[in-house]
Amino acid sequence: MARTTNQIETALVSSINAVDPDIDAEKGPINDTCVVPQAQVLRDAELITDDLALRYSLQYVRTNRPDIIALYAYNHGLRRGEGKPSRTYILFIFTALPTTDFYAPQGTVVKSRDGTISFQTTEDVFVEANAFPGYYNEAEGRYEVRAYVESIGVGQRYQISSGRLTQLDQDIDDVTSVEQPVASSPSIASESNIALGERQQTKFLGLALGTPAGVESVIRDYNTTDILDVTVVFSTDIDLFKRPVSSPSFDIYIVGYDTQEQNDQFLGDGVTQEYVLSRQPVSYINAVTIDGVTVTASLVKDDTTATSRSVRAQDKVVLPYVPAANATISVSYTYDYLLNDVSNFITSSNRNLWRTDMLLRQGKAVGVDIAIEIQAMASFDTSRIESLTEAAVSNYINRNKMGLIYYPTDMRLSINGVVAGMSSIAVTKFQRIDQQGVLDVDVIETLRNEYLAVNNLSITVLA
Repeated sequence: MARTTNQIETALVSSINAVDPDIDAEKGPINDTCVVPQAQVLRDAELITDDLALRYSLQYVRTNRPDIIALYAYNHGLRRGEGKPSRTYILFIFTALPTTDFYAPQGTVVKSRDGTISFQTTEDVFVEANAFPGYYNEAEGRYEVRAYVESIGVGQRYQISSGRLTQLDQDIDDVTSVEQPVASSPSIASESNIALGERQQTKFLGLALGTPAGVESVIRDYNTTDILDVTVVFSTDIDLFKRPVSSPSFDIYIVGYDTQEQNDQFLGDGVTQEYVLSRQPVSYINAVTIDGVTVTASLVKDDTTATSRSVRAQDKVVLPYVPAANATISVSYTYDYLLNDVSNFITSSNRNLWRTDMLLRQGKAVGVDIAIEIQAMASFDTSRIESLTEAAVSNYINRNKMGLIYYPTDMRLSINGVVAGMSSIAVTKFQRIDQQGVLDVDVIETLRNEYLAVNNLSITVLA
């Protein structure tokens, strides 16, 4: 710790007297020309030393100003995770054929039944009246127009299961209802000062790049906004490594979300009904036309253990019929851009000399079925209890981290901690949907490449 000027002057006088006791350094020309000026120089130097030590101390990283923490991170080649909204798509439903053009501007708000979660469209949606026959869904007997939406807000609570978005903030002519067919993507909260500080503190740990920690460190720091979790599985891990290899290899599982649209064109040969798409893995099909006519096609995902959910997947579009020879087939689809981006980053120029066969894969999302029974006190609003319970369940389950263990009792306690007005609460179902066991309620353990997401949630509130 830096000494005061008086402390330094006293030390200098003692040093001079130790050399020559006859010199009076406490006053006179020696004091004025040497002791006082040198004491000030040493004082300034010690203050600078203290400041540098503080800047690179663990305590400083945790407690100082956000702008300084950001600067400290920048000096170490790191950047703060900016956060990201959750994304999905909705369907505008028309039960009758519209006779006028349909227009929903960018920013059109759609929300959950209780109004606690809101998403907005990310682009203008426009359909001319005479084009509506091409949007008819024969199976449902209605007209459907797709629109991409993102959450108004960031954080875990905005990652929602399918069917949550059910109503428009303002009525739109001819629209009967809205539906959310699929669950939304993970929503990433902005990185806190504490989290950024902790990441800086661990930056220099595990930098042996042949280790899982070294690989994970490089990937996390490459994209802190979109990447929520990383797991590296080596070919020697016979329980989790699922593809045959002839050289040193590892699979990199990532939890995160960033997509882009892609358009592929094929020429029909009069024989083929299935076409493998060029960008993998595919999230969903947006639109398919054959010779300019819109058709209803399906997406068949690669389900092989070797390449499913990876940048080498063989996801394909299946057409409703075999097109004629030389027919022009156009497919618009959405694929996982994040995996491809990280894969290109790692493999370009044989980065960091790993010289191994690396495969980027999506972390495996495992759905969980949950049922909860609540006895509400007479004076409390049951709809609010239900809404708060949904949020508490989402916060406990949708953590987007691989390899965790989930306890039904812990989930019940987390609900108790935030939901008032309950006289009793019981978890009656808590199961992975892919491992229906003997017990309706049991501990759920995920593998290092798996993470949980709420699939079905049933909340019964008894007044």
